Amino acid sequence: MDKIAIFEIVKSGILITGFTEASKGILSQGCLPCGGRPVCVLDFREMEGTRCYLDPSSMEAIRDSISPFPVTVTKGSPYRIHYIDTGEYHYMSALFMDTVRSPFSLLMLDNHTDMQDGAFGEELISCGNWLAHEMETNHFLTEVRLMGPDSMARLYRRDSGGNMELADSRPLPPGSIPEEVFPPLQGPVYISVDKDIMSEEYYRTGWSQGAYSLSDVEAIIVSSLSADAGVIGIDVCGGLPPGACLSCDVTMNAALDGKLIEFIDNKLNII
Repeated sequence: MDKIAIFEIVKSGILITGFTEASKGILSQGCLPCGGRPVCVLDFREMEGTRCYLDPSSMEAIRDSISPFPVTVTKGSPYRIHYIDTGEYHYMSALFMDTVRSPFSLLMLDNHTDMQDGAFGEELISCGNWLAHEMETNHFLTEVRLMGPDSMARLYRRDSGGNMELADSRPLPPGSIPEEVFPPLQGPVYISVDKDIMSEEYYRTGWSQGAYSLSDVEAIIVSSLSADAGVIGIDVCGGLPPGACLSCDVTMNAALDGKLIEFIDNKLNII
């Protein structure tokens, strides 16, 4: 995968972790408004043991590759927006959050909980168990707001014993206002968005999808944050693997990716 030219830093940069040709397509389709921002592509396409489940040796190699881009609660790496690739690689969220060395909260929008039991042992991180792994091992992560699975909102907090426990769970139907469910987060906040939370009317992925629109997703994020909550990083995953989509799917997905980046630029207070 070709490196993308580095522009003068004006807005938060985009770090793309490329596991499939779909990640390169994000830029080649011209859907992201990249002018005036740095963009960096990390090419993992030839790495083995990455699809869905992450091999320990590959995990260490990826950790080394992203080490120059740590997520911090103060200004640090200019690459605060992470385009991960398709949902099979959502475990990258855990690797990015592991670079945070101060207490923070996670706001996650997903049609799945990503808290499954590990099919090949708890030590092997996957796209289906990464959040459970992070809640167990990352003690800088103090609170998790999980929005979307089964049209529910779930709130997890770390107790005095260091365990992450379910504190509340309430309905979150499309069109609802999250601030009426849980109080807004004060920050610092890390945001993770899996676009399978959206209906196929708005975006196409390779996984079962939710019933939300893009405006629902934007409303969930905005109303889940206090006015001055600092966003320390945001990652986005989802889409169809190469060869699995029609040209109309590519066009639809590209248009939404551009709108999502514009929303991030205009509505979020990224540190």
